[in-house]
Amino acid sequence: MLFTDEEIFEAARTIRVSLPELLNAQTAQTCDRQLSDLLNSDDEAGEVAPQILEVLTAHDEIKVWLANFLGEAQKGFSPLAGEGSPVLADKFVCPVGNDYTWKQRTSAQQPPLCPTHQVPLIPVNQP
Repeated sequence: MLFTDEEIFEAARTIRVSLPELLNAQTAQTCDRQLSDLLNSDDEAGEVAPQILEVLTAHDEIKVWLANFLGEAQKGFSPLAGEGSPVLADKFVCPVGNDYTWKQRTSAQQPPLCPTHQVPLIPVNQP
């Protein structure tokens, strides 16, 4: 299964918040720093995406997360029968480097600072 560069970039932005839950502290910090450096690189997306994928597939714990994330990105959406309303999960991103994505699960959660740039995350309008 092939993935677009943007799907790989979005996976890298999104997993950063979960790294401490998936890996030991030192490995999580190293992986986060590598992803941050790659996401903020001035290199072409086509050159950086394979490097990001290499970081993301270096650990079994991340491979499972990645397979789930990218699998969901590849699935089509079919609404359930009957009337329903969308579940809104507010998405926030780093305004400086667009290298960190955080999704709000409850209205009580407050967005963290971007760990790379130490700036408040900004909301993104989602379809």
